[in-house]
Amino acid sequence: MQRVVLSSVTLSNGTVIPQSYKHFVTGSPKHLEFGYGRHTCPGRFFASIEVKIIVVYLLIEYDWKFTEKGRLPTPFAGAECILNDKQKVVMKRR
Repeated sequence: MQRVVLSSVTLSNGTVIPQSYKHFVTGSPKHLEFGYGRHTCPGRFFASIEVKIIVVYLLIEYDWKFTEKGRLPTPFAGAECILNDKQKVVMKRR
């Protein structure tokens, strides 16, 4: 669901989107999680904020560590990261 800007873009209103910028809520025919076009979900912005709040809460309230020594390699499929289902992570409330 994330898109990555390959080179800097300047929009007609002067806004610059820098290279490597990742955007979560933009719709695309290739990623239909929130729909596309006229039918794009208006709640996608709320969902994006909720995910960020949950991640921040988990990072603040819990200590995290990998069970194995070091981190296992992250598999990729094209430009997409795939969750390494062999990696084990332990979390403990602070």
